[in-house]
Amino acid sequence: MDVTGELENSLSYYQQLIDTDPYSYNAWYNMGIAYSKLARYAEAAEAYDYAVIIKDDFASAHFNLGNTYMNLGMFEKAEHCYRETLKFEEATADTYCHLGASLEKQDRLPEAIKEYREAIKLDAMWDEAWYGIGVCLSESGKWYEALPFLQKAVKLNDQNGEYYIAVAETEYKIGNVLSSVEAFEKAAEVDSENPDVYLTWSLVPFDQGDFLRANDIIQSGINDMPTDADLYYRSAIYLIHAGHYREALIQLEAALSLDYDAHVQLFEFFPELEKQKALYKIIQQYKKE
Repeated sequence: MDVTGELENSLSYYQQLIDTDPYSYNAWYNMGIAYSKLARYAEAAEAYDYAVIIKDDFASAHFNLGNTYMNLGMFEKAEHCYRETLKFEEATADTYCHLGASLEKQDRLPEAIKEYREAIKLDAMWDEAWYGIGVCLSESGKWYEALPFLQKAVKLNDQNGEYYIAVAETEYKIGNVLSSVEAFEKAAEVDSENPDVYLTWSLVPFDQGDFLRANDIIQSGINDMPTDADLYYRSAIYLIHAGHYREALIQLEAALSLDYDAHVQLFEFFPELEKQKALYKIIQQYKKE
């Protein structure tokens, strides 16, 4: 059923198995996997939790429970699960990386870096660990220190758009605008279906006051992803800043029709109350009953 895409139907079979044998940790574990694949994370967490209650040294269940808590935004619980995983199986770079990520999400950056370094000790080719250290250093404002780690991640995996975005942002913060643009161009090349590439890249000319150039970058993204609402909202924002109100309205209308609720992002760019009121009046016209 998993293979044929009937994952939902498999749940009743796991439930029947559990009703027959409630202490089958494998049944609970596999049910957790099914729920995870269906993005029903609260139910997945409950299933994995039963698996580890029944078999407390079940490392894979602890690990998957950690991943599920990460998806639920429960980062302290995720950290605990990854530490439990390390108790019951041989340490891997992957587990240390996940542990580092759970600490990073708690803003415990020095601790996160320590765990990412443990991952590199186990596997120097583990690109996610190099990336993790780079991001933590960048978030700490240590951009010059961060750059070599991010560049190493790119060298190990040159097909990851997120790595290029991080390099580009860091290069820009250091003041290397040309290197930043090159990295953004590479991100767009390897990950053209990722709206974050264009949303982040466009902030460079926006920051420099070149609102039309920022909009051009967003339009490149729209060409690749014509149904992504965030890109249309950002286009409207840049066109309003450029004083091109008619074109902005067209972009805003497209954005509202694609995802009305996402309009709140507009207010981050227009803190002035009067502009917010004017925008809000337009937005209300498209509110679905």
